[in-house]
Amino acid sequence: MTSLNDIHRHVFDLLLEHHFSEKQAGREFYFLTEISHSEPLSYSINPENQYEEVVVVRLLGRDSYNTRLSLLINSKEDLYVFGNNPQSFYDKYMDSIVSILSSNTPLKYGEQEYTFKINNNLQDFLARDWPPIKALFQAEKTDLDFIITQQEFENYLAKSPFYSPPTNFVKKKLALTSLEVRNFRGIKHTSITNLPNNARWIFLTGENGFGKTSVLQAIAAGLHGRYDAMGNELIPSSATIEVTYYIDDISTVTNRSSSSPTYAEQHRVTDHLATYGSSRLQISAYTTKESLEKQSAPTYSLFNTNAVLLDIEQLLKDTNAYRPDEFRQIVNIFKSLLPNLEKIEIDSTTKAIQVKYFEKDDEGKLVNDGVTFTQLAAGYRNIIAMIGDMIYRLSTKQGVTNLSDLVGVVIIDELELHLHPKFQKLFVHKLTELFPSIQFIASTHSPIPLLGAPCDTVLLHVKRSEQQGIEIEKLDIDFSILTPNAILTSPIFGFQELIPESKPNNEMIRSEQTYQEVLFNDQLEKQIDQYLTEENKQELLSLLKK
Repeated sequence: MTSLNDIHRHVFDLLLEHHFSEKQAGREFYFLTEISHSEPLSYSINPENQYEEVVVVRLLGRDSYNTRLSLLINSKEDLYVFGNNPQSFYDKYMDSIVSILSSNTPLKYGEQEYTFKINNNLQDFLARDWPPIKALFQAEKTDLDFIITQQEFENYLAKSPFYSPPTNFVKKKLALTSLEVRNFRGIKHTSITNLPNNARWIFLTGENGFGKTSVLQAIAAGLHGRYDAMGNELIPSSATIEVTYYIDDISTVTNRSSSSPTYAEQHRVTDHLATYGSSRLQISAYTTKESLEKQSAPTYSLFNTNAVLLDIEQLLKDTNAYRPDEFRQIVNIFKSLLPNLEKIEIDSTTKAIQVKYFEKDDEGKLVNDGVTFTQLAAGYRNIIAMIGDMIYRLSTKQGVTNLSDLVGVVIIDELELHLHPKFQKLFVHKLTELFPSIQFIASTHSPIPLLGAPCDTVLLHVKRSEQQGIEIEKLDIDFSILTPNAILTSPIFGFQELIPESKPNNEMIRSEQTYQEVLFNDQLEKQIDQYLTEENKQELLSLLKK
């Protein structure tokens, strides 16, 4: 005979596993468990009519009075199914239930209480017997709808001694698929639909002041909710934002026309959201995991110019001391994004522990003896602060072992800010490679980031007029075969005049595609001048004209 506590733990684990497998499949399964030691139950579970200690599992109910179906497991590890539905229900479905359970003779106690001892274990019951029994209840349209909300269930789990948040259960995909906005920050009414759910990047282009930031804010607010973590209103009462996104290949719609909780809040989309405005060079000095939600909302940087990002340096210090594998992962990510970064070390030789960054030249030789964050170039600080915040924010919420498993939507305004053109291309390419389960949505004024983007990238062009307000247009342009000049002059950027204002009137514009070609042609012209006489030059020109 197994101890009742061990049975409880085993039952809880099986039910929790079933809950998560159902959640991944887009279905809901909630339960409550308790150990009964005396006589709170109004029924007996053995023929001798003697009370025993049992584990009680309540399916679809909040308490014993609302329970529609319960499982009873005693210390002998016998499994019973108990129901207290109206007698008319059982009169109608008794034969079907008996047939499903393959039970012995049903045991009846009281006017509306029924207990069946069944021959299979809990795992078999959930896999084989539970679905058809649930179908009977739903067909009858009794009170068997799920009356435990997601939040109530999470509160229940938080109190269980057998439960700790899973570290390996993460959503495998989260991607924006449509957006409709009304009366929001210069947007009268605009929408974009049928975005592919496999798009790793969505780029927004458009002239200054035409509304790219407003569109990014609408996406962020649509995913996050009407209010941020501090209670500030993100979406005015006169505005509505409807976002459709795929989460684990299930299409979900959030309608922000009211402030009531929605599916998005219940499923904690905010745990998978990070946003960054144009002010992102400063990191907080004292952010801890415990104060994460209070100090920095996911949307704050995008809606405010005084944003201070989460302290990646504190995370580096903590992981170096307590989780060295995670420390190495973070350092390797920064080294991939910044090829001239040789290493990151934690200097504990002084009272104030410091993070030191060591840079190298193109030949691999160190160019400094380690500098602090504030001594780095703006481009380096931009990448370290922003991606450090993203890693800190998402990993704290998701608890993954490998940072490459982080999942979410990351929104970046003015992606190319502070970045050299070489880094603009590399930055996009490496983010795609390092974080395969994150969708990036970014605005840009430069064609260079597109050179590092994957083939499934989506291009959205933002335009604005007095009559229509801000509008979004999806561009079907294959930029993967275009040079930066062609991208600039395409509808992506609409840049028409590529000739420098400094060009002398008597000089022809150079048409080579690369500067290497310019140098080669200049050298070739010199060699031709050296070996051809004036007479031969004229003869050659005559032949070329013919």
